Amino acid sequence: MIDFSQVKAIGLSKIYDISKFDCGDEDLNDFIKNDAFVYQEKKLTTTILFFYEENLIGFLSIAADSLKLNLDEKESYNPTLTVC
Repeated sequence: MIDFSQVKAIGLSKIYDISKFDCGDEDLNDFIKNDAFVYQEKKLTTTILFFYEENLIGFLSIAADSLKLNLDEKESYNPTLTVC
């Protein structure tokens, strides 16, 4: 059981060893190990690492993007939030 009050959120930095991270999803493991630094350096994402008892237990990468809509699309646009 994790005491979430003890989880530390720290920005991605090369000072942290992420090579042993394994969440059970090969795509996510590959992203954090091979792509996250590159994306962050190119300012495409910001990645936050979550540590519990000095162990990396997860991460969050945030990317901002936008879609340009013409006036017709703007008037009929009905946004919904999708969480994966």
